[in-house]
Amino acid sequence: MRNVILVQPDQILQGLRPGWSKIIKGKRNFKRAIPVGLFLLLVNIKEAHFIDNYMERLTSDELADYCLKCVGDNGVVGFGGTCFEWRQAADVSKILKRRAPNITTVYGGPNAKARPNKHKKYFDMVFRTGEEFLEYLGLEPSLPLWPTSKYKNYAKNSIFSGYGCTFNCRFCASKYISNRQVYFRPIESVIAEIKSLGCSSIEFREDNFTINKNRLKSICFELVKLNIKWSCQARVKSLNTETIKMMVGSGCNLVSCGFESGNNTTLKEINKGHTVDDIRRTVDRLNKYNLPYTGGFIVGLPNEGEKEIVNTIKFIEELQSPISNIPKKPVQFIGLPVSELYFEVQEKNLVEHNWCDGEVLFCGTEKLTCKEVETLCN
Repeated sequence: MRNVILVQPDQILQGLRPGWSKIIKGKRNFKRAIPVGLFLLLVNIKEAHFIDNYMERLTSDELADYCLKCVGDNGVVGFGGTCFEWRQAADVSKILKRRAPNITTVYGGPNAKARPNKHKKYFDMVFRTGEEFLEYLGLEPSLPLWPTSKYKNYAKNSIFSGYGCTFNCRFCASKYISNRQVYFRPIESVIAEIKSLGCSSIEFREDNFTINKNRLKSICFELVKLNIKWSCQARVKSLNTETIKMMVGSGCNLVSCGFESGNNTTLKEINKGHTVDDIRRTVDRLNKYNLPYTGGFIVGLPNEGEKEIVNTIKFIEELQSPISNIPKKPVQFIGLPVSELYFEVQEKNLVEHNWCDGEVLFCGTEKLTCKEVETLCN
Protein backbone atom coordinates (compact mmCIF):
# COMPACT_ATOMS: atom_id res chain seq x y z
CA MET A 1 0.00 0.00 0.00
CA ARG A 2 1.18 3.53 -0.73
CA ASN A 3 2.25 5.77 2.13
CA VAL A 4 -0.65 7.77 3.56
CA ILE A 5 -0.91 10.90 5.67
CA LEU A 6 -4.17 12.26 7.04
CA VAL A 7 -4.32 16.02 7.57
CA GLN A 8 -6.59 18.20 9.67
CA PRO A 9 -5.95 21.65 8.12
CA ASP A 10 -5.81 24.92 9.99
CA GLN A 11 -8.40 27.67 9.65
CA ILE A 12 -6.85 30.20 7.27
CA LEU A 13 -9.52 32.88 7.38
CA GLN A 14 -8.02 35.89 5.64
CA GLY A 15 -10.72 37.55 3.60
CA LEU A 16 -13.52 35.70 5.40
CA ARG A 17 -14.98 39.11 6.11
CA PRO A 18 -14.27 42.08 3.80
CA GLY A 19 -10.99 43.70 4.83
CA TRP A 20 -10.12 40.98 7.33
CA SER A 21 -6.48 39.93 7.01
CA LYS A 22 -5.54 39.06 10.59
CA ILE A 23 -3.13 36.13 10.88
CA ILE A 24 -2.52 34.45 14.24
CA LYS A 25 0.70 32.47 14.60
CA GLY A 26 1.95 29.90 17.09
CA LYS A 27 0.63 26.58 18.32
CA ARG A 28 -2.72 26.39 20.03
CA ASN A 29 -2.23 25.07 23.54
CA PHE A 30 -5.68 23.89 24.64
CA LYS A 31 -7.18 20.42 24.50
CA ARG A 32 -9.81 20.40 21.79
CA ALA A 33 -12.44 17.93 20.66
CA ILE A 34 -11.16 14.94 18.73
CA PRO A 35 -11.41 15.05 14.91
CA VAL A 36 -13.44 11.87 15.04
CA GLY A 37 -13.68 11.15 11.31
CA LEU A 38 -9.93 11.24 10.80
CA PHE A 39 -9.34 9.17 13.93
CA LEU A 40 -11.67 6.45 12.70
CA LEU A 41 -9.61 6.30 9.51
CA LEU A 42 -6.38 6.22 11.50
CA VAL A 43 -7.32 3.07 13.36
CA ASN A 44 -8.12 1.39 10.06
CA ILE A 45 -4.93 2.53 8.32
CA LYS A 46 -2.37 1.23 10.79
CA GLU A 47 0.72 2.81 9.22
CA ALA A 48 -0.80 6.16 8.33
CA HIS A 49 0.85 9.39 9.38
CA PHE A 50 -1.27 12.16 10.89
CA ILE A 51 -0.97 15.86 11.58
CA ASP A 52 -3.54 18.10 13.23
CA ASN A 53 -2.51 21.42 11.77
CA TYR A 54 -5.34 23.17 13.55
CA MET A 55 -3.12 22.71 16.61
CA GLU A 56 0.34 22.84 14.99
CA ARG A 57 -0.44 25.83 12.74
CA LEU A 58 2.17 25.27 10.06
CA THR A 59 1.97 27.54 7.04
CA SER A 60 0.68 25.94 3.86
CA ASP A 61 4.23 25.63 2.47
CA GLU A 62 5.46 24.11 5.73
CA LEU A 63 2.54 21.69 5.80
CA ALA A 64 3.27 20.61 2.22
CA ASP A 65 6.91 20.01 3.20
CA TYR A 66 5.80 17.87 6.14
CA CYS A 67 3.45 15.80 3.98
CA LEU A 68 6.18 15.12 1.42
CA LYS A 69 8.59 14.14 4.16
CA CYS A 70 6.07 11.59 5.48
CA VAL A 71 4.82 10.00 2.26
CA GLY A 72 7.35 10.85 -0.44
CA ASP A 73 6.47 12.01 -3.95
CA ASN A 74 4.10 9.12 -4.74
CA GLY A 75 2.00 8.92 -1.56
CA VAL A 76 -1.59 9.75 -0.65
CA VAL A 77 -2.46 12.93 1.25
CA GLY A 78 -5.97 12.93 2.70
CA PHE A 79 -7.52 16.16 3.94
CA GLY A 80 -10.49 16.49 6.30
CA GLY A 81 -11.99 19.55 7.94
CA THR A 82 -14.99 21.83 7.56
CA CYS A 83 -15.60 24.71 5.19
CA PHE A 84 -13.49 26.91 7.47
CA GLU A 85 -10.44 24.65 6.98
CA TRP A 86 -11.08 24.19 3.26
CA ARG A 87 -8.84 27.04 2.14
CA GLN A 88 -5.65 25.53 3.53
CA ALA A 89 -6.57 22.07 2.26
CA ALA A 90 -6.97 23.44 -1.27
CA ASP A 91 -3.80 25.55 -1.02
CA VAL A 92 -1.67 22.62 0.18
CA SER A 93 -3.13 20.33 -2.48
CA LYS A 94 -2.07 22.81 -5.16
CA ILE A 95 1.45 23.12 -3.69
CA LEU A 96 1.85 19.33 -3.48
CA LYS A 97 0.77 18.76 -7.09
CA ARG A 98 3.23 21.39 -8.24
CA ARG A 99 6.11 19.84 -6.31
CA ALA A 100 5.22 16.16 -6.76
CA PRO A 101 2.87 15.52 -9.72
CA ASN A 102 2.54 11.80 -8.86
CA ILE A 103 1.23 12.41 -5.37
CA THR A 104 -2.54 11.85 -4.87
CA THR A 105 -4.49 14.47 -2.97
CA VAL A 106 -7.81 13.42 -1.44
CA TYR A 107 -10.62 15.39 0.21
CA GLY A 108 -13.23 13.79 2.43
CA GLY A 109 -15.70 14.34 5.24
CA PRO A 110 -19.09 16.08 5.49
CA ASN A 111 -17.93 19.22 3.67
CA ALA A 112 -16.64 17.12 0.79
CA LYS A 113 -19.92 15.23 0.64
CA ALA A 114 -21.95 18.44 0.47
CA ARG A 115 -20.44 19.63 -2.84
CA PRO A 116 -18.21 16.92 -4.36
CA ASN A 117 -18.27 18.36 -7.87
CA LYS A 118 -16.77 21.64 -6.67
CA HIS A 119 -14.00 19.94 -4.71
CA LYS A 120 -12.95 17.78 -7.66
CA LYS A 121 -11.49 20.96 -9.18
CA TYR A 122 -9.03 21.23 -6.28
CA PHE A 123 -8.21 17.62 -5.34
CA ASP A 124 -7.40 14.48 -7.31
CA MET A 125 -10.13 12.50 -5.59
CA VAL A 126 -13.16 13.29 -3.42
CA PHE A 127 -14.68 10.61 -1.21
CA ARG A 128 -18.16 10.94 0.22
CA THR A 129 -17.51 8.42 3.01
CA GLY A 130 -14.55 7.03 4.94
CA GLU A 131 -15.55 3.54 3.78
CA GLU A 132 -15.03 4.58 0.14
CA PHE A 133 -11.55 5.88 0.95
CA LEU A 134 -10.59 2.69 2.78
CA GLU A 135 -11.81 0.58 -0.12
CA TYR A 136 -9.72 2.71 -2.48
CA LEU A 137 -6.69 1.85 -0.34
CA GLY A 138 -7.62 -1.83 -0.46
CA LEU A 139 -8.63 -2.04 3.20
CA GLU A 140 -11.69 -3.60 4.82
CA PRO A 141 -13.60 -0.97 6.83
CA SER A 142 -14.09 -1.78 10.52
CA LEU A 143 -14.97 0.10 13.68
CA PRO A 144 -12.36 -0.80 16.31
CA LEU A 145 -11.71 1.20 19.46
CA TRP A 146 -8.81 3.49 18.83
CA PRO A 147 -5.90 3.36 21.30
CA THR A 148 -6.19 5.96 24.03
CA SER A 149 -2.59 6.97 23.24
CA LYS A 150 -4.01 8.73 20.18
CA TYR A 151 -5.86 11.12 22.50
CA LYS A 152 -2.68 13.04 23.28
CA ASN A 153 -3.50 16.75 23.24
CA TYR A 154 -7.26 16.09 22.94
CA ALA A 155 -10.12 16.26 25.38
CA LYS A 156 -11.09 12.68 26.17
CA ASN A 157 -14.75 13.27 26.73
CA SER A 158 -16.40 13.39 23.31
CA ILE A 159 -18.05 10.52 21.47
CA PHE A 160 -20.48 9.82 18.63
CA SER A 161 -23.05 7.12 19.29
CA GLY A 162 -24.48 7.70 15.82
CA TYR A 163 -24.76 10.32 13.12
CA GLY A 164 -27.28 11.82 10.74
CA CYS A 165 -30.64 13.52 11.10
CA THR A 166 -34.14 12.72 9.84
CA PHE A 167 -35.43 16.29 9.97
CA ASN A 168 -35.71 18.89 7.24
CA CYS A 169 -34.50 22.27 8.54
CA ARG A 170 -33.96 24.61 5.60
CA PHE A 171 -30.75 26.19 6.92
CA CYS A 172 -28.96 22.89 7.65
CA ALA A 173 -26.71 20.74 5.46
CA SER A 174 -27.44 17.51 7.30
CA LYS A 175 -30.11 16.23 4.92
CA TYR A 176 -27.72 16.66 1.99
CA ILE A 177 -25.00 14.76 3.84
CA SER A 178 -26.94 11.94 5.51
CA ASN A 179 -30.00 11.85 3.21
CA ARG A 180 -32.27 12.30 6.25
CA GLN A 181 -31.10 8.97 7.65
CA VAL A 182 -29.73 8.24 11.12
CA TYR A 183 -27.03 5.65 11.58
CA PHE A 184 -26.58 4.20 15.07
CA ARG A 185 -23.58 2.41 16.50
CA PRO A 186 -24.28 -0.70 18.58
CA ILE A 187 -24.91 0.36 22.17
CA GLU A 188 -22.36 -2.14 23.48
CA SER A 189 -19.71 -0.52 21.26
CA VAL A 190 -20.58 2.93 22.61
CA ILE A 191 -20.43 1.82 26.24
CA ALA A 192 -17.16 -0.07 25.66
CA GLU A 193 -15.61 3.08 24.23
CA ILE A 194 -16.77 5.19 27.17
CA LYS A 195 -15.25 2.67 29.58
CA SER A 196 -11.98 2.68 27.65
CA LEU A 197 -11.68 6.46 28.05
CA GLY A 198 -11.73 6.28 31.82
CA CYS A 199 -13.19 9.77 32.19
CA SER A 200 -15.83 11.16 34.52
CA SER A 201 -17.89 13.00 31.89
CA ILE A 202 -18.90 12.45 28.28
CA GLU A 203 -20.27 14.69 25.53
CA PHE A 204 -22.40 12.92 22.91
CA ARG A 205 -21.70 14.95 19.78
CA GLU A 206 -24.37 13.80 17.31
CA ASP A 207 -27.13 16.18 16.27
CA ASN A 208 -30.07 14.42 17.93
CA PHE A 209 -29.10 12.11 20.76
CA THR A 210 -32.71 11.77 21.95
CA ILE A 211 -34.25 10.93 18.58
CA ASN A 212 -34.95 7.25 19.37
CA LYS A 213 -36.58 6.94 22.79
CA ASN A 214 -36.09 3.18 23.16
CA ARG A 215 -32.41 3.49 22.32
CA LEU A 216 -32.07 6.47 24.66
CA LYS A 217 -33.64 4.45 27.46
CA SER A 218 -31.16 1.59 26.90
CA ILE A 219 -28.18 3.94 26.88
CA CYS A 220 -29.37 5.75 30.00
CA PHE A 221 -29.70 2.37 31.73
CA GLU A 222 -26.04 1.64 30.96
CA LEU A 223 -24.87 5.14 31.90
CA VAL A 224 -26.38 4.77 35.38
CA LYS A 225 -24.00 1.84 35.96
CA LEU A 226 -21.00 3.95 34.89
CA ASN A 227 -21.89 6.78 37.28
CA ILE A 228 -20.65 9.54 34.95
CA LYS A 229 -21.93 12.94 33.92
CA TRP A 230 -22.91 13.49 30.31
CA SER A 231 -24.28 16.07 27.88
CA CYS A 232 -25.96 15.92 24.50
CA GLN A 233 -27.90 17.73 21.81
CA ALA A 234 -31.66 17.30 21.51
CA ARG A 235 -34.64 18.67 19.64
CA VAL A 236 -36.99 20.91 21.61
CA LYS A 237 -40.07 18.71 21.23
CA SER A 238 -38.22 15.52 22.18
CA LEU A 239 -37.73 16.74 25.74
CA ASN A 240 -40.95 15.74 27.45
CA THR A 241 -41.17 15.21 31.20
CA GLU A 242 -40.45 11.48 31.08
CA THR A 243 -37.37 11.95 28.91
CA ILE A 244 -35.94 14.77 31.01
CA LYS A 245 -36.38 12.81 34.24
CA MET A 246 -34.70 9.76 32.67
CA MET A 247 -31.78 11.86 31.45
CA VAL A 248 -31.27 13.59 34.79
CA GLY A 249 -31.48 10.27 36.61
CA SER A 250 -28.69 8.81 34.47
CA GLY A 251 -26.28 11.71 34.95
CA CYS A 252 -27.12 14.23 32.22
CA ASN A 253 -25.89 17.65 33.31
CA LEU A 254 -26.38 19.71 30.13
CA VAL A 255 -28.62 19.57 27.08
CA SER A 256 -28.22 21.75 24.02
CA CYS A 257 -31.16 22.63 21.77
CA GLY A 258 -31.47 24.36 18.43
CA PHE A 259 -34.03 26.96 19.52
CA GLU A 260 -33.18 29.12 16.48
CA SER A 261 -35.71 31.98 16.72
CA GLY A 262 -38.14 33.94 18.84
CA ASN A 263 -40.53 34.31 15.88
CA ASN A 264 -43.08 31.76 14.77
CA THR A 265 -42.93 33.14 11.22
CA THR A 266 -39.19 32.42 11.04
CA LEU A 267 -39.52 28.99 12.69
CA LYS A 268 -42.11 28.08 10.05
CA GLU A 269 -39.98 29.56 7.26
CA ILE A 270 -36.96 27.41 8.20
CA ASN A 271 -39.15 24.33 8.77
CA LYS A 272 -37.90 23.89 12.32
CA GLY A 273 -40.85 21.87 13.55
CA HIS A 274 -41.53 23.72 16.78
CA THR A 275 -43.04 27.01 17.91
CA VAL A 276 -42.06 29.73 20.35
CA ASP A 277 -44.49 28.27 22.89
CA ASP A 278 -42.94 24.82 22.42
CA ILE A 279 -39.60 26.36 23.40
CA ARG A 280 -41.14 28.00 26.46
CA ARG A 281 -42.73 24.74 27.61
CA THR A 282 -39.51 22.77 27.17
CA VAL A 283 -37.45 25.38 29.03
CA ASP A 284 -40.01 25.38 31.85
CA ARG A 285 -39.63 21.59 32.16
CA LEU A 286 -35.83 21.83 32.13
CA ASN A 287 -35.95 24.39 34.90
CA LYS A 288 -38.45 22.32 36.88
CA TYR A 289 -36.24 19.24 36.85
CA ASN A 290 -33.01 21.23 37.19
CA LEU A 291 -31.39 20.12 33.93
CA PRO A 292 -29.01 22.88 32.74
CA TYR A 293 -29.55 23.88 29.14
CA THR A 294 -28.01 25.87 26.34
CA GLY A 295 -28.88 26.40 22.71
CA GLY A 296 -28.48 28.52 19.63
CA PHE A 297 -30.43 31.34 18.02
CA ILE A 298 -30.00 32.61 14.46
CA VAL A 299 -30.98 36.02 13.12
CA GLY A 300 -30.73 37.59 9.68
CA LEU A 301 -32.57 34.83 7.85
CA PRO A 302 -33.89 35.91 4.45
CA ASN A 303 -37.43 36.69 5.66
CA GLU A 304 -36.37 38.78 8.66
CA GLY A 305 -36.35 42.50 9.33
CA GLU A 306 -35.49 44.57 12.39
CA LYS A 307 -38.68 43.54 14.21
CA GLU A 308 -37.90 39.82 13.99
CA ILE A 309 -34.30 40.27 15.12
CA VAL A 310 -35.34 42.39 18.13
CA ASN A 311 -37.98 39.79 19.02
CA THR A 312 -35.35 37.03 19.10
CA ILE A 313 -32.97 39.09 21.23
CA LYS A 314 -35.77 39.77 23.74
CA PHE A 315 -36.75 36.09 23.72
CA ILE A 316 -33.17 35.10 24.58
CA GLU A 317 -33.39 37.40 27.60
CA GLU A 318 -36.70 35.81 28.59
CA LEU A 319 -35.19 32.30 28.62
CA GLN A 320 -32.29 33.12 30.92
CA SER A 321 -32.34 31.43 34.33
CA PRO A 322 -29.84 30.31 37.00
CA ILE A 323 -29.28 27.04 35.05
CA SER A 324 -29.33 28.56 31.56
CA ASN A 325 -26.13 28.62 29.51
CA ILE A 326 -27.76 30.20 26.46
CA PRO A 327 -25.43 32.81 24.90
CA LYS A 328 -26.70 36.32 25.46
CA LYS A 329 -26.48 37.18 21.74
CA PRO A 330 -27.76 35.36 18.65
CA VAL A 331 -25.50 34.42 15.77
CA GLN A 332 -25.91 35.98 12.36
CA PHE A 333 -27.01 33.66 9.58
CA ILE A 334 -24.38 32.81 6.99
CA GLY A 335 -24.76 30.44 4.09
CA LEU A 336 -22.76 27.24 4.61
CA PRO A 337 -22.64 24.48 2.01
CA VAL A 338 -25.21 23.28 1.41
CA SER A 339 -28.81 23.87 2.41
CA GLU A 340 -32.05 25.17 0.92
CA LEU A 341 -31.29 28.62 2.30
CA TYR A 342 -27.72 28.43 0.93
CA PHE A 343 -29.24 28.20 -2.55
CA GLU A 344 -32.07 30.63 -1.81
CA VAL A 345 -29.85 33.56 -0.82
CA GLN A 346 -27.98 33.13 -4.10
CA GLU A 347 -31.15 32.93 -6.18
CA LYS A 348 -32.50 36.09 -4.49
CA ASN A 349 -29.19 37.97 -4.93
CA LEU A 350 -28.81 38.47 -1.17
CA VAL A 351 -25.12 37.43 -1.08
CA GLU A 352 -22.83 40.35 -0.31
CA HIS A 353 -19.55 38.45 0.14
CA ASN A 354 -18.62 35.03 -1.25
CA TRP A 355 -15.60 33.46 0.49
CA CYS A 356 -13.51 30.74 -1.17
CA ASP A 357 -15.79 29.78 -4.03
CA GLY A 358 -18.91 29.41 -1.91
CA GLU A 359 -17.49 27.94 1.29
CA VAL A 360 -19.12 30.76 3.28
CA LEU A 361 -21.74 33.23 2.02
CA PHE A 362 -22.33 36.48 3.91
CA CYS A 363 -25.73 37.83 3.03
CA GLY A 364 -28.37 40.35 3.86
CA THR A 365 -32.09 39.73 4.15
CA GLU A 366 -34.96 40.87 1.95
CA LYS A 367 -35.23 43.92 4.24
CA LEU A 368 -31.75 44.52 5.69
CA THR A 369 -28.14 44.58 4.58
CA CYS A 370 -25.58 42.24 6.11
CA LYS A 371 -24.08 45.17 8.04
CA GLU A 372 -27.48 46.22 9.39
CA VAL A 373 -28.09 42.70 10.69
CA GLU A 374 -24.64 42.67 12.31
CA THR A 375 -25.32 46.01 14.00
CA LEU A 376 -28.61 44.77 15.44
CA CYS A 377 -26.90 41.62 16.77
CA ASN A 378 -24.36 43.68 18.67
